[in-house]
Amino acid sequence: ANSRQAGKPVLVDFFAEWCVACKILEETTLSDPQVLAAMQDFDLYRVDITEINADSQAIMEQYNILGLPALVFFTPEGMELPESRVLGEMKPDRFLEHLDKRVMPGL
Repeated sequence: ANSRQAGKPVLVDFFAEWCVACKILEETTLSDPQVLAAMQDFDLYRVDITEINADSQAIMEQYNILGLPALVFFTPEGMELPESRVLGEMKPDRFLEHLDKRVMPGL
């Protein structure tokens, strides 16, 4: 709701503490200065799926998350950007290309 009011696009990062690929994505791509600069106008949210329980399973089912890590992009209006999800690891240069080709055109 806050992002909608502010007119900001959203990136939701679904991760788990036990997920090695999630940690690699966070330590390399999501902390890269160029990626951070490109994402400066986004609101970033993290959904912790570390505990496998009814709540985490319901969230994964609601957003159709089949594996981790999963990055899901939404417009400021709250609609998921089609064909913009990132599943698994992605290096910073490829992530920036993904933003340019799959995410930004939909905003």
